[in-house]
Amino acid sequence: MRAAAVLAASVTCLFAAKADAFIDADYLLNAVHIEGTEFNTGSGQPAAGENFCGGGFRAISGGAFWDGPAVAPADADEFFTSSLAPFGKRHHYGAGGNVSGGSVGHTRYVQCLRRGKMRGTRTGVKDIPVANLEHGGGHARCPQGTRLFGGGAFWHDGGGEPDFMLANDAWLSSSYPDEDGRLWYADGENRTGEDSVLRVVVRCLPTARLSNVKFRRTNHSLEDGDVGGGARACPAGTAAMTGGAYRHRPGEPPDPNDGADFWLSSLFHNDPTTFPSDAYYADGYNFSGDDEPWVLTVVAYCLT
Repeated sequence: MRAAAVLAASVTCLFAAKADAFIDADYLLNAVHIEGTEFNTGSGQPAAGENFCGGGFRAISGGAFWDGPAVAPADADEFFTSSLAPFGKRHHYGAGGNVSGGSVGHTRYVQCLRRGKMRGTRTGVKDIPVANLEHGGGHARCPQGTRLFGGGAFWHDGGGEPDFMLANDAWLSSSYPDEDGRLWYADGENRTGEDSVLRVVVRCLPTARLSNVKFRRTNHSLEDGDVGGGARACPAGTAAMTGGAYRHRPGEPPDPNDGADFWLSSLFHNDPTTFPSDAYYADGYNFSGDDEPWVLTVVAYCLT
């Protein structure tokens, strides 16, 4: 699978619903703005920054990927995602580290809708302190009467804002929307040399605005040293509103206290240059040293 060779700095995409596409017209505007940036990141260097919805737009979702030049699970052991989350109403923050032997493009983007379509949005936040060389995580919850439309997680030093200095020494092992529609779960590992905080964020709208959502997932079994992942498609006539991935033991839910040494690499809509996308992509790398395999579950949260 290849991502677009270059993500334009500003793209406005027109979406006309087909007769057989049951897209919530009150939520998905016909004109969707995508703000993206691509930076060349050297070996051993972190990449971090925000993308911004200007004017009368507000952030709905976002993503990031390492384009080397093809986005593929086989490259997941060379790059990791440290942070990927909405930050306020307009921003989407992404960060990660390049541990490959060369330079590579790191692309981030935010998808934006008109402010009027985002009325009634709420935010749930959960801060999880994680000691150096430890693994931790948990859920952020939507308020009663709302359901999620996006979310993510980022590392900070206790001040509540994403910290570029953490991008090369902490990573996400899981970040995804839960099937119940109100929880965003994330976990990760801290190797910064100091205690840090993993902030899990969920963005929510009144339940009636998101009455038709389908949850789809695909499991990838990863032995020690394996990479895996890929795109999880939404059903025909639906759109990938958001998505993510989580690592877990076979047949068990994710557990922030169970294991470490597993990172997520790329997480993004299957084609970030168009909207709506029909799939969500994620990949990861298992370097746990465990005899028992881990499972990487890729999730697409599909709006009908």
